[in-house]
Amino acid sequence: MRKPTNVIVAGKSGAGKQPRIDVLVNEFGLKQLSTGNIFREYLGKFRNSGYKGSAEDFFDEEKGWFIPDEEIKKKFEAQGIEADDDIILGAKTDYFVSSGKFVPDEITNS
Repeated sequence: MRKPTNVIVAGKSGAGKQPRIDVLVNEFGLKQLSTGNIFREYLGKFRNSGYKGSAEDFFDEEKGWFIPDEEIKKKFEAQGIEADDDIILGAKTDYFVSSGKFVPDEITNS
């Protein structure tokens, strides 16, 4: 039998994806890459950064997207925080996760 190299498992929350993934990992020796786990890592970097405020501070409602990263960095610097790309990505992720929305592909792919 040919060994799979990539398997994508998608479905609604609570649909039973993880039990199926566990079988695939055990049966074929695959590694699991979970966007949820990745999001939690970046969310933690933002939430533990010490920023006093919310991710909404970085979103331009008129444009429907985030202010430039350099402006985001300045908002962190105003609070004495040196924000790297990971913290900024975590802030952008937090904007969507905190409001119960799906994280758009542009953020996910970053």
